[in-house]
Amino acid sequence: MREGTPLAVGVAIVAAVLAGPYLAGLTRTAPDRDQRRWWHIRRVAGARIGTTIAITAILAVLGALATGWTAPLPAFVGLALACAVLIVVDVERHRLPDRVVVPAAVLGAVLLAAATAVTADGSALLRAMLAAACAFSALFVAAVLARGGLGFGDVKVGALLGGHLGWLGWGQLAYGLFAGFLVGALAALTLVATGRASLRSSLPFGPALIAGAFTVAAGSALF
Repeated sequence: MREGTPLAVGVAIVAAVLAGPYLAGLTRTAPDRDQRRWWHIRRVAGARIGTTIAITAILAVLGALATGWTAPLPAFVGLALACAVLIVVDVERHRLPDRVVVPAAVLGAVLLAAATAVTADGSALLRAMLAAACAFSALFVAAVLARGGLGFGDVKVGALLGGHLGWLGWGQLAYGLFAGFLVGALAALTLVATGRASLRSSLPFGPALIAGAFTVAAGSALF
């Protein structure tokens, strides 16, 4: 376990609780193409807020476990906030809107660059950029071969996750992407086996990518 992990986890939970209501609103407005001022949230049900806070907290805690109380903590908590919105939207709408992905990528780049300024370790930032490019390329090829089974939104989210995984190391990138496909396959098989989906059903892949990436990121720091 990394130094200062309990403090990092506490900060992550507080961030999730404070940001949760706003993020819950974004799950309604961000995917709405007719909503021009999508960042102005609507009033949403308490159940949606609770679900969003729970997802955000889980991801933020995993991010905190991955970094501990170190310079990249804000980048991973910020990634968790964005990914919580993406999970809810993808499950409900089967979409991963650029309105969330692009700002998350910009914020991640800025925060990782700030972490580089603190640590004076330029190699980690370079590795993160190369990892994002590698993840994008690999998933793009997979999307072409899958012929609709993998969307371009999944490719962009994979690059977003890949950059953060790459900051941690090349091994985390490889295992994180593999874990995403494994989670997706297991989820699909479970849904088919329980009769909640068929072999022809279109299933959201973004949540699986996110779950795999965060699980590997946290696990690499704990074991």
